[in-house]
Amino acid sequence: MKIKETILIIAISGAVTFGLNYYFTLNSKVVKNDTQQITDLQNEINSLKSKLTELATNVASNAKETKRDNSDIYLEGMSELVNDMSQMLDSSGLTTIATNEASGRVMQRVVDDYANRMKIEEYTAKMGKIAAEQSADDGQRYGKEFSDLADSAGRFWGNNPANASNRNELIKKYPESYAAFNAMSINLMMELSTNNIDAAVKWYDVMLNSRYNEAVSQANTKTLLSAQYMLANSLIEADRTSEAWDIISILEDNSDDMVLSMNVGRNRRGGRQQQMPFGQNRRPIQTAAEAAKILKEKIDNL
Repeated sequence: MKIKETILIIAISGAVTFGLNYYFTLNSKVVKNDTQQITDLQNEINSLKSKLTELATNVASNAKETKRDNSDIYLEGMSELVNDMSQMLDSSGLTTIATNEASGRVMQRVVDDYANRMKIEEYTAKMGKIAAEQSADDGQRYGKEFSDLADSAGRFWGNNPANASNRNELIKKYPESYAAFNAMSINLMMELSTNNIDAAVKWYDVMLNSRYNEAVSQANTKTLLSAQYMLANSLIEADRTSEAWDIISILEDNSDDMVLSMNVGRNRRGGRQQQMPFGQNRRPIQTAAEAAKILKEKIDNL
């Protein structure tokens, strides 16, 4: 088993301990007649947390001393933790108590959250490889001058004249490139950020007709789908729902893909919506199906 996979096991185990702790905090009323049971279980949860922390802290030094692969040490440590966790679950009566509706929702929420994170990690890792291949393809065809310009144009997300100039120069000089397609997407979002939806739609039309519309962004999501989601959101805010519905259909047709969710422009009350640059580490990523659902609900609430 690879180190990444064993780390994931530890993360899931941590999530379970957190979920159990959260579970009993929210559901103390269910077992209010047995407060000692709650205390005992919380002590066991804290013990498991300590073991997880100790395993994560010591594994590197143990691997160095024994010259063994980290994954072997992780697996040995996890074997004991899993056994402890299994015994705790069996003795807790969770399978019986969890039939309570509220209890089931709490545990399901924990499981769903971590399953979703795993799905995003797998998708963005796959897209990251494609992005690297696209960047290498661009660089091989156009050379260092192109690479320097593409790096400058893609790194600076802002709407100041220098950033816009770099992006437009890239698009003009190297229109047949994945980097230029990503620059078009940034231009589209910059237009949305100033509520210039007509200009954003023009960029969108250019992107639709590009043969590089499978480009992957720095966020490791498909550039076009993310731009479509953000454009549709702004179209709805501008009461242009018929145009938004066309995009919603596209998102639904690509339901398993992921989109970068960034609200740009102004909301219906004239207030500024949140903006987030591509380079920010914590990116709000969701499936295209979820994005389509959000847009539908937004239309329903108009």
